[in-house]
Parts: sequence; C-alpha cells; structure tokens
Amino acid sequence: MEIEWSIIKDYVPIIVVIISSVLAYVIGKSSERNKKFAAMSEESVTKFLAKMYSEVVTITNVKRYDIISIKNFIKSYANDTEIYKLYDDILINEIIVLSIKLNVTELSNQELSREFNKISNKIENIYWERYVVNAEGFNWFIATKTINPWISLPGSLFLKTRKITEYTSIILAMATYLVLIESFISKGKGLFSYDTTITIVGFFIAVLILYFLLNSISTIFDKNPKIKNKRNIKKYETLPDQLEDVDSA
Repeated sequence: MEIEWSIIKDYVPIIVVIISSVLAYVIGKSSERNKKFAAMSEESVTKFLAKMYSEVVTITNVKRYDIISIKNFIKSYANDTEIYKLYDDILINEIIVLSIKLNVTELSNQELSREFNKISNKIENIYWERYVVNAEGFNWFIATKTINPWISLPGSLFLKTRKITEYTSIILAMATYLVLIESFISKGKGLFSYDTTITIVGFFIAVLILYFLLNSISTIFDKNPKIKNKRNIKKYETLPDQLEDVDSA
C-alpha cells in the first residue's frame, strides 16, 4: 500500500486539477442540457400533447371512433408545420404515414380506427411520461411549504442523500470495474494490491446496498403517477356482425 501511495501522491495535484476541470465542464453542460430538455418537454405538452390527449380520449370514449373526427384529427396535426415540437419522431411519423394513407389509399373504417387506436395509445403514454418529467419534485416542493419543518427538513436531507449515493455508486462501479480489470490483467502484481481491490469492491457494495435501500424507501412515498395505470383510451373492438355496418358507414 505504501508503494502504491508513493507512486500516486506525486500526481495527486495534477489529477485533482484535471478532475475538477472536467467535472465543472460536464456539470455545466449537463445543467444547460437539462434546462433545454425540460423546456422542450414542457413545450411539447402545452403546445400539442395536452390538447391531443384530450381529443383522442373524446374520440375513443365519447364519439366511439367517429370516422370524420378521426380524419379531421389526423389531417389537422399532419399539416401542422410545428408538429416537430412533439419531439417524438415515431409518433410524428405515424401521424404523417396515416395521413398519406388517407389521401393515397382506400382505408376501411375498421382499418382506420385500429390505426388511430395505436396512435392514441402512444399519445397517452407520451403524455404521462412528459407529465412525470415536468412535475418531478413538484409534489415535494409543495409539501415543504405546507408541512412541519421537523418533517420536511429530514425528508429533504433524505432525498439529497439518496441522490448522492446514486452518483457515488455509479462512480464506484466504474472504479471497481477498472480495478478488477487491472488486477485480472496483471494477475495481482499491478498497481493495486489485493487488499486495496477488496476495499474498493467492498465500499462499492456497501454504497450500492445503501442506495437500493434508500430508493426502496422513497418509492413508498412516491406520488408521481404510475404510467402503466393511466389508461383512458378505449380499445377499438368491433363485433363480427357489426363489421359490414362500420365499413359502409
């Protein structure tokens, strides 16, 4: 261990400067990207998804897949020059492809309804996903302003500790991987001794266990909507004796 430290200590100042500079750059860029993506997420909801979701729920549940309403919906959004602000290439492409089919090929009412159902489900999923992103931490922010500080302060410290253990466990995972690879290649005769390797691995496992424990506790109090439980789109189902009437509508 003394030999290892004597080798490393001469490079510690340089390593600290390099790591500090890299971390400052990465954190700064990450913060800029997070703000940009958060703004894009909110824009996609306010500009399109909130209205689209309301419309598809009405069409599938109230209007029972009214063909004229479906056609108007598809044509309206496919011709919107700002549809890119959905920021979901798959959904945008599906809407455009279905609009092309409406103009070029003859789709039966049943086929159109089933295609619309697929798009509606995707809109529903994306809407709740973006909602979770935009509302992240909002419930806890409200709680910190309305509940007793003796509860909110420990809760805030708990959330910060969970986030710290998350980042620490990731960093230690990378360090553990490098140490194990170095130990395997050098067959125990490299820079890190057996004791050092065991210490790093043990520390990583301890932090990882702590992270999973804190994460498990936080899920109990998590108030964010569970996306899989948010299902308001009525499935399109046509009985065999109704097919002819639907296609001729």
